[in-house]
Amino acid sequence: MTLIKKREVPQPFEPLHTKHRPKTFEEVVGQDAAVTNLARLFDAGRVPHSFLFTGPSGCGKTTLARIVAAKLECLDNSVIEVDAARYSGIDAMRELLIGAQYQSLGDSRRKFYIIDEAHALSKATWMTLLKNVEEPQPHLYWAFCTTEPEKVPDTIRTRCHAYDLKPVKWDLLAEYLSAICLEEKLHVQTEFIDIAARKAQGSVRQGLVYLSMLDGITQKDEALRLVEDAEAQTEGPIMLARLLVSGRGVSWDAARKIIEGLDGVSPETIRLTVLNYATAALQKESGEKNAIRLLAVVQTFSSLGNCNQSERMAPILVAVGSLLLGG
Repeated sequence: MTLIKKREVPQPFEPLHTKHRPKTFEEVVGQDAAVTNLARLFDAGRVPHSFLFTGPSGCGKTTLARIVAAKLECLDNSVIEVDAARYSGIDAMRELLIGAQYQSLGDSRRKFYIIDEAHALSKATWMTLLKNVEEPQPHLYWAFCTTEPEKVPDTIRTRCHAYDLKPVKWDLLAEYLSAICLEEKLHVQTEFIDIAARKAQGSVRQGLVYLSMLDGITQKDEALRLVEDAEAQTEGPIMLARLLVSGRGVSWDAARKIIEGLDGVSPETIRLTVLNYATAALQKESGEKNAIRLLAVVQTFSSLGNCNQSERMAPILVAVGSLLLGG
């Protein structure tokens, strides 16, 4: 009898910034004041029902919200992350609030809603939230995360425990990136780690993205070019990532036009942007059909390997073509 060897399915690539996302207060980098205050609330047993996390992109707002939810022993299916751009209208928020009325299944019975990019909510939508924030049900908790705190109404702000997170100092970030290099066995020169830390402008997430780009790079001018490309030319790669991830209006012609506009952008920058974007979308996706499509994007761009040595767009074209044309 001939035994058929089972084909191994490649594991999805996990970007550094998701793999090393803190899961406890102790793991959070550079936000000591906020972490100390939050820990005291739990130690004293006086945990509020509404939180407001503000600060620049990549400083840990959503991460802290998730840690608070975990400390409250909310199960994964009881932590609901909402993109405020999708729920900016009154009807969408009212639909969300209907589900919020009911306790979660499981021992804790708690529900924790994390509203990302909360500044995108309209004034009328904020008003529909006010009663839930002002007189919260025992099982219900809220965390509003935003880079634009001035757009959060005072009626909401004054009813939340507010934490204004700061950019992480570059030397502290460099120390953290060095530790990640050792843990992951990355080949990044100390000088290049400093470049990643300074260019990240206080964002731990961005620093980790830069770190993954610089793995194996030996020339300083190439390291600077990669980081500066990513810093100055992210719009085009993100447009391509959104096209492949959305599943709407996807065509070879649309993708080709975007790629034509990426002249001068490093293929590795494009690969990592699409990979990181699709991985983040996959982790939040609950539908099986969409998850299969997103997994295909992740696997395709992961299998490309490091594109640092490629100065042409051929690897990206092949990857996009295989996804859209079934090659």
